[in-house]
Amino acid sequence: MNKATSNLTSQAATVLITIVISMTGFWMMIGREFVTREEASKITETRLELIKENMENFEQDSRDLQRSIDENNNSINNLRIELAKLESAMTSLSNLLERIETR
Repeated sequence: MNKATSNLTSQAATVLITIVISMTGFWMMIGREFVTREEASKITETRLELIKENMENFEQDSRDLQRSIDENNNSINNLRIELAKLESAMTSLSNLLERIETR
């Protein structure tokens, strides 16, 4: 039994050392690439500031676009009025020409 216990203890120690070496290797190779809580906080703050700035720019662009649309609508309405005036003038000229031709 003493030899069996010794073998079991030796195997457990070997497994434990293997686990510790594996974990150390993991943290040395991969874990060093992880960010700290402070770095994550800074990254989050920076991203939030960028999102806020983008939203402000978007809102300003939306207002500018709406203003341009309103101006274009006003221009189109003015052109419709001018076209109606021209149509009326053309109709009057056409009627005048018909009267002249019928004389």
